[in-house]
Order: sequence, then C-alpha cells, then structure tokens
Amino acid sequence: MGSLIRRIRGYAAVTDLSAAAGSIAPTSQPSVPVSELRRIERLRACGVELPDGQLADLTRRLIIAIHAGKGGVGKTTTARELAWIFDAVQLDFDWDEGGLSGLWGYRHETRVNAPLLDALETGKVPRPLKGDAFRADLVPGHPDLVENQPSADTTASLLEKWVQHWQRPVVVDNHPGGGSMAYGAMAAAQITVMPTPLEYLALKGLAGTLREMRGYNILIVPTIVPPVPPERMIAMLEDISQEYGVPVGPPISEVKAIKRRTRRQALTSIEPVPVTYANFVGDMKAVAKEVIDHAGRAA
Repeated sequence: MGSLIRRIRGYAAVTDLSAAAGSIAPTSQPSVPVSELRRIERLRACGVELPDGQLADLTRRLIIAIHAGKGGVGKTTTARELAWIFDAVQLDFDWDEGGLSGLWGYRHETRVNAPLLDALETGKVPRPLKGDAFRADLVPGHPDLVENQPSADTTASLLEKWVQHWQRPVVVDNHPGGGSMAYGAMAAAQITVMPTPLEYLALKGLAGTLREMRGYNILIVPTIVPPVPPERMIAMLEDISQEYGVPVGPPISEVKAIKRRTRRQALTSIEPVPVTYANFVGDMKAVAKEVIDHAGRAA
C-alpha cells in the first residue's frame, strides 16, 4: 500500500508549467506532417519522449475510451481535457444532458441534423464540428441515442473506420454504466481510462466493472482526490488493482472551482494557467503521458 499512497500524495505538488512549456523538444522531423506538430508539442509538454515519427504514427490511430460505472466521477471533464491535449476528435456517446456536447456549447434543440445519429444510420463518416484554440473538435451526442444504439461490434467497426479516415486520435466519452455503444468503444480502444474517486461506493462499482471487463487495456485514474486522501480508500483501490491486474495512473486533484465553472474552454488550453487550476492541469498532463505509455505498449 505504501507505494500507492506515496504516488497519490506525490502528485499534490504544483506543477511548474512554465518550465514544462519551455522544455518542449524540437519537432522538426521531416517525416511528421505540419498538421501533427501541434499535437506532438502538446504531448512533449506532458513529458512524452517518443520520437516524433513514432508518436505521430501512434496517435493518428489512437482511440481512447473514457468509461465509468456511474456519473459524477469526473469522466466528462477528463475526456474534455485529454481531447484537447491530444488534439483529438471528441465523440460524445453520453445521451444525457451535461455531457461533452453541452460543455462544448452544442445544443441539439437548435440543430436540424444530428451528426452522430446520421453517421450511425448511414454508415458514413461524420464531419466533426470545428473547435478552436480552447476546444477540441466534436461529434456531438443526442438524446435519441438511448433508443438507437448499434451493437457493440458495429460500434467498434465504425470507430475503427472513422479514425482511419480522420487520421487523428479519438476520445470517446461513454455513457455512465455501459450499453452496447460503450462496450463497442472499449473494444475498439487501445486504452480505456476509468476515472474513479476515492470513495467506497465508487470503488465498489469499479470492482464490479473490472470483473466484467477482463482482457481490456484499462487504466484506473483516481479523480477528485483531496489534499489528504483517505488511506483506507487507497488500500481498497490497491487491492482492486492487484486483484484484476489493472494499473493505477496518476491521480487528479480535487478542485472545487471546477464544479462551479461554466466556461467552455479546456483548462489545459489556458495560458498562463490560473493558480487555482495549476495542480489539476499538471495532473491531466501526467495522465496524458501515462495514456501514451500504456497505449504504446498495447500497440
């Protein structure tokens, strides 16, 4: 237990973001298209050290699924931040209000078309809504997804087709609890990130989910971690990790201001980083690096 406690506590220090930004490695290899240099630079700022060509090849076909057994655990926040860091296409598989689409500023009530539903029905590749310097591109969800989910196999095949067409990373925000689309996303993904608070019921739910998901490449990410994390919950998480053979990634610090925040931009996109969010941004960068490490080993 001691190693996990030290790891979770060790990420509490404020990250020197100016130093990280200044340590970005050169990305001038001729084999890397100019369009991918932005992604590589952002990942360099997270401490990723893969050669440019290898990093570009890995990320242009990378599918990251974000999954949780229940809502309110930081799933959508994690998806939004990772999507910006990876310069990825966000796919919103969560049909409830308050998901990625709402955070992005998308309102299905004002739109004639439903890009994700249309793509699922026709088999065509959806055209993502264009983001900006603060928001990743988005294929928005829709409330009617709940009654129009394709099978897990169909979902996985479509995701693989779309990422091949886009030649860009994809971050999928699953609906809490599961469903055929969620299982399809995890089947297609090189890595599934499971945000989990250090709370008894959340950890019990995590154990139940892992029991059903053996064989998937999963990374547990402790979320909403308080300054003094409860050692009993850390011990419980370590037992779960060991029982199911699933690694625990860098923890994400609790920042109460995030719950009150209504702005649409990803926190990792803001420069300079407000002091209030400095720990959180550093944590998200550490998670992004861990995702690359695990996805690279699974490739």
